[in-house]
Amino acid sequence: MADVRYFTHIDEVSFVHNTEIADGSEKDEGVFKELISAATGSRDLNLGIGWLKPGEVHILHHHPVESEFYYFVEGEAVVTVNDQTERVSAGSAVHIPAGATHKIVNDGDTTAVVLFGYDHPTYSNIWDE
Repeated sequence: MADVRYFTHIDEVSFVHNTEIADGSEKDEGVFKELISAATGSRDLNLGIGWLKPGEVHILHHHPVESEFYYFVEGEAVVTVNDQTERVSAGSAVHIPAGATHKIVNDGDTTAVVLFGYDHPTYSNIWDE
């Protein structure tokens, strides 16, 4: 598997603004870095890390076939998954089944740092706001 990149350091990949992704929404905020994905040769998962500054919102959306997780590394935010909303902080994990609408609102005073992952090497966003 010569095209597979087994090791990636966060400094080796560029920031992507949420509005820059192919199916992005101009209302979506924050930045992220993809560490493992189809671009690195993964055939079965996607892993990245995202940053939401105070006041930024990763707007309501869903992924039609991909399950996702969030793990909060730093900061706190309000996360909505379907009809459940909860304040989360560093150390919190969130499971987002395929098709579930979800959103992150950083209403705190510090940047929220979120590790995220999908059960597919690529994903698609359907924007719900």
